[in-house]
Amino acid sequence: MLPVEKAKDNVKYNLIRNTNRQLTHIALLLLMALAGCAPGESHLTIRSWITTWDGPDQLTSQPVVETTTGDIGDSIIIHINPEAHHQPMLGFGGTFTDADIYDFMRMSKAKRTEALRALFDPEEGVGWNLMRLSFGSTDWDRDFNFYTYDDMPRGQQDDALLSHFSVEEDVRREHFTLFREVLDINPKVKFIASVWEPPAWMKDNDKLISDGTVLPYQYGAFALYLVKTIKAYEQQGIPILSLTPQNEPLCTDGRLTPQALYLDWKPMRDMVKVIRQAFDQNDIDTELWIFDHNFIFAESWVAPFLKDTATRGTFDGVAWHDYEGAISSLCTLSSKYPEIPMYHTERALYTPDGLARLLQIIRCGARSHNHWVTISDEYGAPHQFKGGNKDTDPLLDEIYLSALYNHRDHADDWVKTKGYYTFAQLSKFVKRGAVQIESQDTGETLANAAFVNPDGSLVLVVSNAGKSEKAFVVSVAGNQAPFRIPAKSAATYVIENFTTGKNK
Repeated sequence: MLPVEKAKDNVKYNLIRNTNRQLTHIALLLLMALAGCAPGESHLTIRSWITTWDGPDQLTSQPVVETTTGDIGDSIIIHINPEAHHQPMLGFGGTFTDADIYDFMRMSKAKRTEALRALFDPEEGVGWNLMRLSFGSTDWDRDFNFYTYDDMPRGQQDDALLSHFSVEEDVRREHFTLFREVLDINPKVKFIASVWEPPAWMKDNDKLISDGTVLPYQYGAFALYLVKTIKAYEQQGIPILSLTPQNEPLCTDGRLTPQALYLDWKPMRDMVKVIRQAFDQNDIDTELWIFDHNFIFAESWVAPFLKDTATRGTFDGVAWHDYEGAISSLCTLSSKYPEIPMYHTERALYTPDGLARLLQIIRCGARSHNHWVTISDEYGAPHQFKGGNKDTDPLLDEIYLSALYNHRDHADDWVKTKGYYTFAQLSKFVKRGAVQIESQDTGETLANAAFVNPDGSLVLVVSNAGKSEKAFVVSVAGNQAPFRIPAKSAATYVIENFTTGKNK
């Protein structure tokens, strides 16, 4: 063959070879498109866990699912936008009233450690990391022998230095022993505190119970009382992250327990100023949260407090309860004052319905949640009013019990409730420092909230409070995966291999 003819053949060969390569590449692209993926795309891996209220699943791991970019039907779609950041999360946990502590301390050390590890260990347990406790008695007490840290005989007052101040009753009831055992298991647990009642001699009726209010000229004494309490707790090895000066300040129903104390927003404003000054003078870095009551009072109490510019710099957040009122009240104030942290400090939310409501509260800006009551016996005791009378207390269904219960006659026989597992769908997977991110609002029946953890993983918590199974699609950054959740169930979906632009 002549050199010219050979060169022509080489050109023809290379042209055919390049054309075949292009056709092959086009064919591969078509196959990828039909398969629902793009060249070079990395699929997301979704791991999930589920708890069924009426079924056998208790934080049960599900098969791993890989996402696709194809069309996967007309199901409800939960779109997640990892770039739209909302509030950071402080943590989740329960409450240590004297009644809770009594039930824990009835147990042997070994069994109590097992129970505490089930709650607070982030690996073996469900990772509770935020506990609410009381300075003095609450309305849930082991024997209704109520006390504060500076009780005086009727008609007498302590001196200016509060020389009679003592936390010895807490020591005797082994409160600090339990708190330290918790920290031994999980040193990252934070304690937030509330006052149910100041010493009676600081009130206008000189009574520990039966309503009343703090006398304005006693604000300074009360501030010193709080300073001494926080320092006493620190000496016992229990630092206090935050304090609400009064639990439920509008609860004036005449009940014979240390809960009823009336403080409208203006007296609270004036009191908080005095407390803040005392904290600053004594190098107390404990945060001051206001309110600690229900959504129903948002417009009449919280809104004017926040509107008053004189309150700026005197408080660090707003604490909320959820027994009365609409969650939308929290949404409104969170949107109006995004710079003010909101915390959900009390409600018993154990069922999928309760978790659904809690997810809505978080979507409205709450940075935390604390269950009311952590442990009781099978009768729900010791509890408010009744005091745990075996002759009158009925056995309670688990729907009315908290995370744990132990048996009245056999304290070491303790049980994890369905509520323990339902709440764990949130507490075990959403870490402190996680940020709530935007996700499609699918209503109360199929409620959800999404988060980015500090390690970059995405977490979606879903609660189906309805009576039928629900099908839905998780969609993030063009990646989708279908799921089904049974009726009255809660589930958590974790995407570990996703990196947002904000945490690369």
